[in-house]
Amino acid sequence: MAYEMFQYQPNPNDYYRDLTQEYINSQWDNTSAKTPENGGELLEQNGIGSNEYNPVEAWIAPTVATTSTGQKDTIDFLQLIFRDIDHFVVRGLYYKFDGNVWIVHDSGKFDGLPRGVGVRRCNNVMRIKDGVNDVIFSAPCVVDYDMQSPSAQVSTPIITPNNHAVVMVQGNEDVYRLFKLNTRYILGGRPFKLLSYQNAINAYGDSKPTLLILELYLDEAHAGDDIANQLADNSSIDYPMDENVPFPMG
Repeated sequence: MAYEMFQYQPNPNDYYRDLTQEYINSQWDNTSAKTPENGGELLEQNGIGSNEYNPVEAWIAPTVATTSTGQKDTIDFLQLIFRDIDHFVVRGLYYKFDGNVWIVHDSGKFDGLPRGVGVRRCNNVMRIKDGVNDVIFSAPCVVDYDMQSPSAQVSTPIITPNNHAVVMVQGNEDVYRLFKLNTRYILGGRPFKLLSYQNAINAYGDSKPTLLILELYLDEAHAGDDIANQLADNSSIDYPMDENVPFPMG
């Protein structure tokens, strides 16, 4: 009996987290924002680049006010608040919810409890033919609202729109392998060429960013562009080289 006072007591951090989890569990059903009742089941990608998805419990909250001027649509920006306070995901992870694919653009482990992430609705798909297995690779992506012309081509006889598209996509191994500079894609029925990308925003210790920001510019149409299936022509020409031919001098 004398040793009862020495029974294990959790440290303050564990005690606080246990109380928080118990409170969330008790209040979980007291809202109309939880899934799957609101919008259907929420499916989480099993990992960056995975084709498998697993159900996860979360509350759905908008992040854009109803007074939006049109610069942001409330349906395109949501916050997922997970039931499990220890649930943490990385930027670039995909979710399936409400008939759409969503990508995590804001994920931090210092937000407090409960854990939440910001997601954006993927409003387009980048498609490219994979030369390795001869199949069409598709990557859900976010095309930013502003499709602007940063510079007018006034030095040429024919002025063509120099539209500039900023695209957000998951940085998985297939994307790194296939989405090379100067590859072409169909967005909204128009061909765009990938001219630059932001791959320097990285978490310390990670080998590669899991979220990429791509810059694409409107390109001239090719005869091989498949507009109906949103697949651009990326055929290449290999010029033969004879190493025995001497290099011309003079």
